[in-house]
Amino acid sequence: MKIASTLLTIVFSTGVSFAFTTVADFNSVAGTNVRLDQAPTNSTGTGFADGSVWNGGGTSLVDVIAGDLSAPAGTNYDRPQSTGEGPRKVELEHTTAAPYDGGNNGSRAVGRDLESTVSTGEAWISFLINVPTGTDGSLSAVSFNTPNTYTSLGDRMTVGGGANGTLYFAPFGLQTGTVFTADSVITANSDNLILARLDFDTDTVEVWANPDVANLGAANISNSMPATVSSGLSRLTVGGNNDAELDNMLLLGCLGKDAIVYLYLITLMPTWL
Repeated sequence: MKIASTLLTIVFSTGVSFAFTTVADFNSVAGTNVRLDQAPTNSTGTGFADGSVWNGGGTSLVDVIAGDLSAPAGTNYDRPQSTGEGPRKVELEHTTAAPYDGGNNGSRAVGRDLESTVSTGEAWISFLINVPTGTDGSLSAVSFNTPNTYTSLGDRMTVGGGANGTLYFAPFGLQTGTVFTADSVITANSDNLILARLDFDTDTVEVWANPDVANLGAANISNSMPATVSSGLSRLTVGGNNDAELDNMLLLGCLGKDAIVYLYLITLMPTWL
């Protein structure tokens, strides 16, 4: 599959160079209702460190199940997922009465080391979530540089969305420090797109919920990047609770800076990356 000529023109005209691309759409997993942290499922994805696997404290509550998530039509985001073994996504099964607490009682999570560490330029990450309301609501999130000994999202930088309609950016985890939010931007029981830009030259993070990637406006949340990430991003962790779902996670490390290149890339990227 070829990248469209429009994309090639943008890439070569801007002079932006890409350090690495990491994709986890989980569609290479042969079975369903299987633990993400157990072999052979734990090796799914591309752009991760050689020999690394999805792990995190031995939790049994992060599973791969049947189905794909899709970005809302208004986002104009349509990066195709790989065909592989069939549609797959992650389900976060931990049951909790404190869904918006990312600590040990509020979430379960597993992570994997990246093939390259990004500490200059910028990185863009996008992922899809579906957060059911249930009795207590639910949370689906990605955390950054969370140690592989953690069973939860823990106390590291976290970006995610909740069934209460809230977008979260927690520089030091959802349990500790100030948590920055944007209300009424996540739709419960529906698929949502979360997009974040990490600028390692200015140590800032911008986060959008369900943006129009063809006309990206101001971020819903913009704040400082914590030292635990600004020193170098080397690991991504997926986590949450109460049967929330996560899918189609894409990380692009850029040595240069141009948001438009990224936005075209995530829309047109071939599925074999």
